[in-house]
Amino acid sequence: MVDVKIYNIDDKDYMVVNELDDNNKHYLLLSNKEDEDDILFRRVDNNSLVPLDNEDEVVRVLQLFDETN
Repeated sequence: MVDVKIYNIDDKDYMVVNELDDNNKHYLLLSNKEDEDDILFRRVDNNSLVPLDNEDEVVRVLQLFDETN
């Protein structure tokens, strides 16, 4: 059995699809359990999930996840 991490964000359950580290930051790619087209990127900061800071960080994280696939 595979353990899947689930996070509740805005009253929706998101599962961790992928995760990676870059420049001492940990990022998660999350997918809504009910709608696989609803995805989020989040950064783990002090054991909390936070949105990415700006468009540059979003672009960087998209590139990183693309490189890992």
